[in-house]
Amino acid sequence: MFIYRGDDDDDDDDGELVNGCCQVFRIAVDIGAEFEPGDLMVKTVDRKLVVHARHEEKAPGRTSCREFNREFDLPDAVDPQTVVASMEPGGRLVVEAPLAHGVNL
Repeated sequence: MFIYRGDDDDDDDDGELVNGCCQVFRIAVDIGAEFEPGDLMVKTVDRKLVVHARHEEKAPGRTSCREFNREFDLPDAVDPQTVVASMEPGGRLVVEAPLAHGVNL
């Protein structure tokens, strides 16, 4: 299980980052501005973080669909139950989880 937060103003990294000095596991993924928070599914399955986004637009005579899928292995020092995800403006998804006490990556 994870907690999904809406927009977050923090934009201090680009791409994937594991930050051991602050004892936080953090991944930032640029999924694209066309996806909205309601288009996202972020979940943990065993020791994996699964990100899926799907955006569909319908207009008379046509349908357009975009999808994004990505999986990440969680470090042993991360409890999957503590994962928190937030969507930033511009289409960046940020996922964080505290590391086990006393562990640095």
